[in-house]
Amino acid sequence: MKKISLLLAAILLMFAVLVGCSETDPSEESSGGSSGSEGDEESVEVDTNVEAADVEAPTEFTFGAATVGGFWYTLAGAMSDTMNELFPGSSTTVVEGGSVSNLLGLGEGTFHIGFSNGQTVPEALEGKKRF
Repeated sequence: MKKISLLLAAILLMFAVLVGCSETDPSEESSGGSSGSEGDEESVEVDTNVEAADVEAPTEFTFGAATVGGFWYTLAGAMSDTMNELFPGSSTTVVEGGSVSNLLGLGEGTFHIGFSNGQTVPEALEGKKRF
């Protein structure tokens, strides 16, 4: 039950971030063009008919997470369930780690996905401190 609560809290937090970061202000949208800005917006057509790529679906995912029972480990477990649904027949491995070891694992190709704190990402990119 605790894992489900954490997962729901994570989903709500991600939703709040996505809504907060959206570029469209709902108060600027008009239902009938009564704001006096008719003709300002350009209509764009998008072709949604796409062909399947000639690429094989991934068969294995490795997540660099954190300690068992922690948020990153729990989130990686939930994400692995989703990956297995999206890519039937694939397998997912969640590995204990941490910010630094996950970034090192990504750099070495050990992990396909790794969680990290925002502070350690620039350090890794610039080769500072433990990198």
